[in-house]
Amino acid sequence: MDERKKNLYQGLLTVLGSFLLHLSLGHFYTVSNMAPYILSYIAAKVDKTITVEKAVWLSALGLGFQGIAMPLGGVLSKKFGPRAAMMATVLFAGGSVLLTYFSVKKTFIGVVITIGTIFGFGMGIGYSVAIACAASWFPERRGLVVGLIVGGFGLGSLVFTPIQTKFINPSNKKVDEESRYFTDDELLERVPTAFLLMGSILAALELIAFALVRMKPAPAANQPSESQARSQETSTAQSTENKPKEFNVEPRKLLRHVDYYLLFTMMILNILPTSILTSSLKIFGQKYINDDKFLSNIMACTAIFNCAGRVIWGAIVDRFSFKVILISYVHFEIALWF
Repeated sequence: MDERKKNLYQGLLTVLGSFLLHLSLGHFYTVSNMAPYILSYIAAKVDKTITVEKAVWLSALGLGFQGIAMPLGGVLSKKFGPRAAMMATVLFAGGSVLLTYFSVKKTFIGVVITIGTIFGFGMGIGYSVAIACAASWFPERRGLVVGLIVGGFGLGSLVFTPIQTKFINPSNKKVDEESRYFTDDELLERVPTAFLLMGSILAALELIAFALVRMKPAPAANQPSESQARSQETSTAQSTENKPKEFNVEPRKLLRHVDYYLLFTMMILNILPTSILTSSLKIFGQKYINDDKFLSNIMACTAIFNCAGRVIWGAIVDRFSFKVILISYVHFEIALWF
């Protein structure tokens, strides 16, 4: 097998592994589906004063700690290699869901710590590292590759939500008319065990990803990379004209650039509504629709569009500026709200 085919196969395996990792991290989007089960269990077994408004902390802290951990994941990958970051994701993300089997029996704060902060921390460590590894194999298709991988993140709810609902509420039991909590004893007893099931699935996916994901080795000093070899076949003038401009900034100098604050603000404005929707969507639906299976199916269907949007917009980035996507997003939001 020649070097080019070998690199292609390894690159495809890395993309697959990165996709599986992000698929497991997409379990985060099932918070909305699990929140009514968690709150119902807490209200019946642990703390009768629990209110549905507290569900937002499950996603808000998860997203917050993801943001904290993402730069740490980059540092960990640079110092010890991407596999160290991947293993940290297995321990924190997969392990936190398993730990929730114990925390849900004790206190709601414990649940927030395990599937909120710890899972979010593990999610942040491996999120960007897996993307960087996959993109290193296909630098000319970076947008599409990134779109495919984060599409797995969006697809997580479609895969895991039906499993959760089928395991916890196979008979489609309804919530109590007054409290809006589930009160069926058999249903409630399955809630802690569901975290053992989901944690095992996530850990298995993340271990497969750990085995597959590799960063592309840097070419030898006297050996051009594949992209460099192809560019040498064209004229110097054309390659110079078409070469995109890249600016690498040291982390300590990042705060001096206005682009950082613009991107940071855009992400904050995007994350705020996301944290509310990912924790309270099903709770809100239960006020008007007393059909748990139907609401779970709605949660799962949102993942289809979440996944498709990531892949499609990723491919568009390869052809146009990211500003095209940003402007389109703003127009879609205006159309939906008004």
